[in-house]
Amino acid sequence: MAPSEMRYALLAGLAWRLWTASLGCWLVFPERAEPVLFVRCRDRRRDPVLAVERGQTWLLLWRGLELNASGLDEAARRIAAGGAP
Repeated sequence: MAPSEMRYALLAGLAWRLWTASLGCWLVFPERAEPVLFVRCRDRRRDPVLAVERGQTWLLLWRGLELNASGLDEAARRIAAGGAP
């Protein structure tokens, strides 16, 4: 799977899990850049979640945290705990 395709698949999978946890999120596709997932937070901000490849591992970066993308359920739980109610 190409890096752009993998990034999309990870962010879309995370968005689905956050949505099922009743957390608002938006998957944005900039015209000339990679997709970014924005998560609604308690203070009404939208924090970005990025999917990055580091060696053979994919990580989700959110608020300075590096979450292993191979565990999307756990990443969604961690993000939902810090996101909007």
